[in-house]
Amino acid sequence: SAGKTALALRCCKETQKLGGIVVWLDAERGFEPSLAQVIGVDLSPEKFIYTEPYGLEHVLGAVEEITEKYHDSPNPITVVVDSVSGLNPMAYMMDDSAVKDTPPAAATAKELHRWFRRGAFWYASGSKITLIFISHLTADPRPYGGDKTPHGSAVSFYSRLRLRMSASDLKDPEGGKRLGQWLTARIVKNKMGSKYAEAEMPFYFHTGFNEATENICYLIQQKKLDKTGNGRVVFGDKSYYSHQLRDLYMKDAHVRETLEQMVRDTFRQDLEARLK
Repeated sequence: SAGKTALALRCCKETQKLGGIVVWLDAERGFEPSLAQVIGVDLSPEKFIYTEPYGLEHVLGAVEEITEKYHDSPNPITVVVDSVSGLNPMAYMMDDSAVKDTPPAAATAKELHRWFRRGAFWYASGSKITLIFISHLTADPRPYGGDKTPHGSAVSFYSRLRLRMSASDLKDPEGGKRLGQWLTARIVKNKMGSKYAEAEMPFYFHTGFNEATENICYLIQQKKLDKTGNGRVVFGDKSYYSHQLRDLYMKDAHVRETLEQMVRDTFRQDLEARLK
């Protein structure tokens, strides 16, 4: 419940906005179509391919077939495995004696390392394919053992970008009712750009992500929008409460374009400063 699936679905939405296709490999059998639709994902068969894999080999083989089929696609392709933690090799799925001899977690780790070393990224290199592997941390039963992944370190080691998700309650400031969650995505590994950055995203249970709130909070954080003493936000020659500016963002195209351009300019300046 840290927002991993929600963030992956948001990536799928952006892929579809660019004319791309999404392939969702649901290893946990927990996919909720209503959640995907709230976030804005198109579930039509020509844009969203859904399957329930029955083992680790099935997932890895499917990824290889997808990368081979769509390698030269002019549109982006996003493949989501949700999650690696729910997968075991076929030999350890139903055979009790095998499970007793070799822990499934160790078997999964060996198979994943073997698959990555065989050249998984070579298949996808030079294409517009994005591979998203979702995993989770579990508490080590040993004293002071900390957190660990139940499937080894292969995904973390070979990943180009690794995010750690966390969540806190998003409550109504007036009534205190729980409206959703504040999701925080923190970069813990990045071979493509800036390290250790993080982003906060408000996720509402009934309406999904709210880009207006995100952009306004980001500009306030970067001090591109000023706040008055009574908590109002100054925009142009007027001041608004945050929810008023958010509603104006959703209704007025000129306000939305102005704030989005401010976000792009601010982000570009911030990125250039980080890379120096």
